[in-house]
Amino acid sequence: MIGSAALAPAQPVESLLSQAHQTYADGVIGLQDVVFAQIQDFHPLKADLYVPTRSRGADPVVIWVHGGGWGAGSPREGDGGPYGSWPQVLAKLAARGHVVMAINYRFSGEARFPAQIQDLKAAVRWIRSNAMQYGADPATVILWGQSAGGYQVALAGTACNLPAFEPAVPVAGPAIPGMAVVHVDPKQSSCVQGVVDWFGPIEFARMDAQSAPNAMMKHDLPTGPESKLLGCALPACSPALLEQANPISYVRATTPPFLIMQGTADRAVPIQQSEALYQALRAQGIAARLVEVSGADHMFAGASPKVIGQLIDRVFAWIDHPGGSGEETIAADTGTVMAKP
Repeated sequence: MIGSAALAPAQPVESLLSQAHQTYADGVIGLQDVVFAQIQDFHPLKADLYVPTRSRGADPVVIWVHGGGWGAGSPREGDGGPYGSWPQVLAKLAARGHVVMAINYRFSGEARFPAQIQDLKAAVRWIRSNAMQYGADPATVILWGQSAGGYQVALAGTACNLPAFEPAVPVAGPAIPGMAVVHVDPKQSSCVQGVVDWFGPIEFARMDAQSAPNAMMKHDLPTGPESKLLGCALPACSPALLEQANPISYVRATTPPFLIMQGTADRAVPIQQSEALYQALRAQGIAARLVEVSGADHMFAGASPKVIGQLIDRVFAWIDHPGGSGEETIAADTGTVMAKP
């Protein structure tokens, strides 16, 4: 079920101003530490919301998923280049007419795969269930993530209606003492309408073979982030588990549009990972665009602030109107297009 009425009581977006909030430019407010899932024997999962108070009443949703190798990170971290802090970036996106939700999720040291994708899908279901409260359109949810978060949004985008990845524990029910009940309609869909993948790993088993000699890490080792996520050193993981964890395994003709961006000199995630995902999507006729930043490292390190700003602007424009296909390479220093589709 996509786009149905919200479970939580409706209220005008302006009423959110009575809650503790941060104020951003262009009429955007920030609500921190909103609980979207209560998991037994684990602390509540929380999100920051960026809500345009000049809401049209049905603003598309964007969910941001941070990176950190599934072992660290925060939705408030990151450098927004010319935009300043990452919360400022997300507030800028909200000002364009989107309800933006930046989530936390369980790390690999707390729970192994597929807990992380289940947490993301719980967030999708929660925002749909509570759409009216925040002036959101439950029919349109777009995901944007970087690195480990890029992997999660790619997997969530391709694995629609897969029971193994749906939240395995109740995300609604008795309130934790001192907290309000988390309103979630289990009938709401966890499928999404678009994905922005920034340099996410895709095919774990191929990463070391594709890595450059100056790679930041060995993924196959038990200490590698992907090995920690799956709970086994990658060479010892079963083929079935590796296939289950691979977003390409689920690409179908019904997969939503993708925008993929990565630096060609990425020393943490080989560029071939993004290229393989792009090729798999196009083979199924999916609208997908791949933008490679020539010479840029992981997190687009080495790209100029001008280029970082251009990349963010392109993400914003794509989120406004998802779609389009093709490949291009841009210069990390100037943003000049070096190759076109």
